[in-house]
Amino acid sequence: MSNELNKLIETIATQLETDLRLGGPWLPIDTLDIKRSPVTMTMANQALGRGSVHKNPGQQHQSPLRQKQSSQVDHSAQTAQLTTLGETICACQLCPLHESRTQAVPGIGHGNAKIVFVGGAPNETEQGAGAPLVGPAGDLFDKIIAAMGLARTDVFLTNILKCHIGDSLKASPGMLTSCTPYLHQQLALIQPEIIVALGEDAAQYLLLSDVAIDKLRGRVHMVQSAVGGKSIKSIVIYHPNYLLENYTIEIRKRMWEDMQRVMTTIGMTPPQLH
Repeated sequence: MSNELNKLIETIATQLETDLRLGGPWLPIDTLDIKRSPVTMTMANQALGRGSVHKNPGQQHQSPLRQKQSSQVDHSAQTAQLTTLGETICACQLCPLHESRTQAVPGIGHGNAKIVFVGGAPNETEQGAGAPLVGPAGDLFDKIIAAMGLARTDVFLTNILKCHIGDSLKASPGMLTSCTPYLHQQLALIQPEIIVALGEDAAQYLLLSDVAIDKLRGRVHMVQSAVGGKSIKSIVIYHPNYLLENYTIEIRKRMWEDMQRVMTTIGMTPPQLH
């Protein structure tokens, strides 16, 4: 057996071990710097016990979260209120960002979601799509929640700021003062069981903290809603963009640990590998 083939097998074995240990098809077996022959991918899929690396667990069965949400009362009025709020956000002119935006990004997802993901602000790609977490980061996010047995339709995605502020700009107090009430209105309508802060900017603002993200993640916080005064549990995770830029085994391990913590905090059972 050639040295090149030995190296290939060793690389695949290492990647499969990482994927199995960390528990999710979002882990990067398809990012290996190797030739993806049908034989190679068949070996990988058989070792992982699935037909496709990108197989979505949510397509195999209804997720526990979706079952819980669908078993509740009709939330059509609530969904209509969220839609109306979204239209208000899209027409907002409370800060100068409305002058430069192409469109606002109110948020998308389930109107009665138990998990709400909150980022800092939409980037240019998200502004163009009118939706949070699109492009490569969005693809990775979809794989992460698929590993939890969920899909975008089970959760709600939004940002603190609803407009793109430019890659070199920082949010001003005026921008935050204008946009934050929209977030709190969304939370009051959705009434989630947990808020997942995506990245350091969102985490620091929601938690009124200047502590670095690595000291904020790994535990459950409480966020005080400005509407109704309800305290909501919150967990801080890395933003998918950060994960793409720092795609190491250690960072992926932390990310999966955080997602498992999200699940156990709201009474979901993390998937087990068999």
